[in-house]
Amino acid sequence: MKIASYYFLCLLVFLVSCEAIFESKPEISRENWITILNLDGTVDTYLQEGGGSCFFVPNPDEPDDEIALIVNHGKIFTMSLTGVHLNNLFEPDEGYEIDLRSTNLSHDKSKMVLKYGYNLYLIDIVDSSKIQLTFSYENIYGFPSFCLDDQKIIFSKIESDQRFLIEFDLETLTENVVMFNDEIVISRAKFITHDKIIGIAYNYINQEVGNLILYEVDSEEIHQISSDASDLFDINSFNGYCAYLNKLEDSLYFFNSNTLTSIGEIHFDYPVRNYPIFSFNGDKLILKNILIDTNSFQMTILEDVELISTWGNQYNLTFNNDTSKLIGVVKSDFVR
Repeated sequence: MKIASYYFLCLLVFLVSCEAIFESKPEISRENWITILNLDGTVDTYLQEGGGSCFFVPNPDEPDDEIALIVNHGKIFTMSLTGVHLNNLFEPDEGYEIDLRSTNLSHDKSKMVLKYGYNLYLIDIVDSSKIQLTFSYENIYGFPSFCLDDQKIIFSKIESDQRFLIEFDLETLTENVVMFNDEIVISRAKFITHDKIIGIAYNYINQEVGNLILYEVDSEEIHQISSDASDLFDINSFNGYCAYLNKLEDSLYFFNSNTLTSIGEIHFDYPVRNYPIFSFNGDKLILKNILIDTNSFQMTILEDVELISTWGNQYNLTFNNDTSKLIGVVKSDFVR
């Protein structure tokens, strides 16, 4: 009887232990996850592990819905907002990588332009097609972006030691010279109105550090917005604002391109090295983990949000279309 009781007790302990093992959930590290966040910084959805630049784009099958576009060094692909892989849009050849700094979305978010290798490519997110736009291994092309109607792109080009700002028609695949200068090349140029361009002007003759400038196409006038270390910037054509980060002063400045005046500034007590990113209608801006109302210039620090950075690149958060969510690669605590 005692032996039977002993074995029964052992069996009971074993079953309780098994139940505890199967019911316990292992800790999952969210050290490097593509994550959808609410505007207060709380997690909405973990999509998948991995790095990259992340964007909300329209769902080709359901235009009123959104999907995620992920760009990393090895692939451009889309996934649902529940983490289901959808389409591979671009994969580099073996030994090559995608330059994350050169990728740019169209304003309607249906296309992406990027520099890969020596040349520029156009990716159609809707039908997953790609077109090579340039075919030179001698010219230097830089930082393409879309014009306001998405029918053209603009980029810098150095050819035979001559410096151009080029407008490229995506329908006819032809070039038009917007600006030619023996000394200055405008990098990261973006149209903020149909006749005004904001970009970084580099003087190759004097080896001067790039200045943020506004170029009026019709009059060919150049207005200097800032000097020195202000190469991290974004624009919003909805309200005509430009936000730029002065890394020497650790300050964020706002510039109105319509009135050519400074309209606000925010100073930080610590270094910030991220691109400022506007929402679609320009009423919000995210800089690292700092949410800014561009009407009042009030800041909200998303305390629990820590962005992933890699060598030579700092990933950023970006907004969805109605400015209710953010997406990016973030760190967070261990969760169950």
